[in-house]
Amino acid sequence: MKLVHRMWIRLAIFLPLAIAGAWFFPRVAENEFPPFSASMVVGDHFAIDANKLHPTQMTVSFREVAHKARGLQKMPSANVISVLKQKTLPVVIGPGGIAYITDGHHAARALIDSEIVDKTAYCQVIANWSQMQPAEFWEKMRQLNYVLLFDSLQNPIDPAALPNSLRECSNGPYRGLVWAVEQAGGIAERTDIYFQEFAWATYFRPLIQWDDKDNADFKRAVSEAMKLAHDPAAANLPGYTPTQLPPQID
Repeated sequence: MKLVHRMWIRLAIFLPLAIAGAWFFPRVAENEFPPFSASMVVGDHFAIDANKLHPTQMTVSFREVAHKARGLQKMPSANVISVLKQKTLPVVIGPGGIAYITDGHHAARALIDSEIVDKTAYCQVIANWSQMQPAEFWEKMRQLNYVLLFDSLQNPIDPAALPNSLRECSNGPYRGLVWAVEQAGGIAERTDIYFQEFAWATYFRPLIQWDDKDNADFKRAVSEAMKLAHDPAAANLPGYTPTQLPPQID
């Protein structure tokens, strides 16, 4: 209990329950997605090559990315565009006019990795801080929980260490474990909190190990994680539920 309590205190430093981080925007008409411009203001929608989006975290779950990519590839092209436009990606415009994606990393990376030729992502501006100096910008990003400056082992990193593109994000096995537990109904997804899954990854890391190249061993790890997800020791984590939820359809 003391170990879990210390971990949660550490997480609380960079994972406040930030309602400002919700990833939900109203639907917009098709002609409301002009090309990206660094002069856009809060609320503006735009279209951009997904490869030009800059991530605000170092890792993604390759398992989740592959799952989402397969889902996109099964859809008719018109449906893909419609789905992407209905769930726009939140973007902060930073110094130099760089578009920083603050959520939806897996969806955008799935589009990039898929066999779909058109890599256009549809986004909405949640802040334009392009006139800020870099130090001020990154401090603002930290304050609002728009960036996760930790590597896959929970070591602090400098903003300069973040990948320059979604293609450069490395695999986070524990992030993949949390995604699988969410899909199975072990954790309630909180769309009002950025980096929820990374909080759970920190909780699971010292408790579960597996060979990520072995799918059978991964399933065993998910089964163990499902039990731990409902343990009272995890009650302070975002999305905790004492009993199992219905499996998610994703």
